[in-house]
Amino acid sequence: MEQAWCIYNIDKKQVAEGLSGRLGDFFFDETPEVVPGGHTALISSLRTPRIPRQADVWLARGKTVQQRHGFGKLPVEILDNVLSYLDEIDLFMLALTCKAFLSTLRPRLLVHLKELHAPWQNCRLILLGSNTTRYWDLPPGVMSEEEWKEILLTRKHLSSSGLRPSLKRAGKQVYESALGRNDLLYYLRKHVPQGLRDEVLRGCGSGLGIWDLNRRTGDCWRFACLRGCGAPLQYPDGPPVLCNVSQGEYVREDSLTVPENMTLAHALLACIAWSTDPSIAMECSDEYIEVLTKGRWAGDRVCVVTLDTLPPSPANWTDVSADVDALLWDLFLANCSSDDGSAGGEGNSSA
Repeated sequence: MEQAWCIYNIDKKQVAEGLSGRLGDFFFDETPEVVPGGHTALISSLRTPRIPRQADVWLARGKTVQQRHGFGKLPVEILDNVLSYLDEIDLFMLALTCKAFLSTLRPRLLVHLKELHAPWQNCRLILLGSNTTRYWDLPPGVMSEEEWKEILLTRKHLSSSGLRPSLKRAGKQVYESALGRNDLLYYLRKHVPQGLRDEVLRGCGSGLGIWDLNRRTGDCWRFACLRGCGAPLQYPDGPPVLCNVSQGEYVREDSLTVPENMTLAHALLACIAWSTDPSIAMECSDEYIEVLTKGRWAGDRVCVVTLDTLPPSPANWTDVSADVDALLWDLFLANCSSDDGSAGGEGNSSA
């Protein structure tokens, strides 16, 4: 019996809008680098960006003038306390007034960048098949019974209305849509000031740096790019690593040997899938069908970092890249027959 699959963020009470339906219909989607959405949005939502490198260039140029009046006279500890009362927009704008403030505000700016661009980091995620209908069929301890009832209510709301779920229905929490059309990069670019929107988007396409701007739009450019809505995001150096913080396991992108169009996004989907029904609308060998539909990370907290920035975990960190790579190879060979790696036939098989 066919079933629909959907990614649930149990902590945020959100569903991944762009990644739902028959598993075989969206599992092999590619991960575009430029246009956000789908697999790209999923991985980006787990990965904290860095302060743009152009900010380091700006700080290194010329002299840093010591402010002798107003805020500039306050000790750093008191200044930091005052700055804690500023909202996000004010912080970014203040950081662009002078080098001293940009340097002082870097830690706070990074916190806001994480909230903006990595909202799903360290959240409990599960790619759940719709034919799993009983609480006791879930992975042990993955969620409370009340959380499970919220997912059931969300399913009912989606199937009956066909609309994006709202926050409340009949006084109870219903999951809201995230990623997809609600991807944060689309949101930010939509809210770039109207007079700058075309220039910002042209600048993104031409690869202009933050500071290669005329005087009239320079500050607006700096704000848009520093906040991550005027240029591609930048990340810490080093190959990305997909981490299960709950179990202390990780998958290294540079250890995957599958074709390049299969990424950490595919590894994540393969690790968090869960259903009592093995129907997946694609081919999978008998050896791996249960490995896929009883995902080793289903309902666990995940994030994307680099190997030298692994977060604290209750267990010692273990590299499971080889195991996940073997599963991805099984799926790839069974379903992607063309030279360019596109998905093969539309099977509804479980083996």
